[in-house]
Amino acid sequence: MDVIRTAIGLMSGTSMDGIDVALIRTDGRGFIERGPFMGVPYDADFRGQLKRALELARPLSARNERPAELREIELELTLRHVIAVTAFLERFGLLADGVDVLGFHGQTVLHRPDEGLTIQIGDGPELARRTGIPVVYDMRANDMVHGGQGRRWCRPIMQHLRENSSSRDRRSASSISAASPISPPSARMAGYRPSTAGRAIR
Repeated sequence: MDVIRTAIGLMSGTSMDGIDVALIRTDGRGFIERGPFMGVPYDADFRGQLKRALELARPLSARNERPAELREIELELTLRHVIAVTAFLERFGLLADGVDVLGFHGQTVLHRPDEGLTIQIGDGPELARRTGIPVVYDMRANDMVHGGQGRRWCRPIMQHLRENSSSRDRRSASSISAASPISPPSARMAGYRPSTAGRAIR
């Protein structure tokens, strides 16, 4: 049997209402066990900052560009994810060293798949440093580099949820999929590597 890993998915969606956090245990193939999930809302002031980030991103032409103001918003977003992870672990009696990886989607501020460009703000290395948990991030952009469309999509997980969940339970789906947002059939797994604690992986 393949090794069972514990992953926490973090999703901050286009609604900009907060962070969804969800845990799964999986072998990355056929076995998926859903764990707890929770939401951490954003306050109105920060939602305003995220809307400002959309404006700042419009003229950008490269995924790693970060004008000063956008970088400040990115750091604030990252710190809020640190707080969300910490609260999640405390609420459900979990330890950081019992989590193999965080799937950090970040906040999409620009998505132009026809141009091969998608930008999600969020500092993966900083999240890894502050939580002590390995982080996979910048996944949508990496998917596009390898021929995908940067979709928030993971076929095994979504199929499992459709077949085994009530509509109420599917509330955690978007967060779970943040652990592996790849686009079939053209997605490649290059860049998704095993890591040591506190390491961030693109």
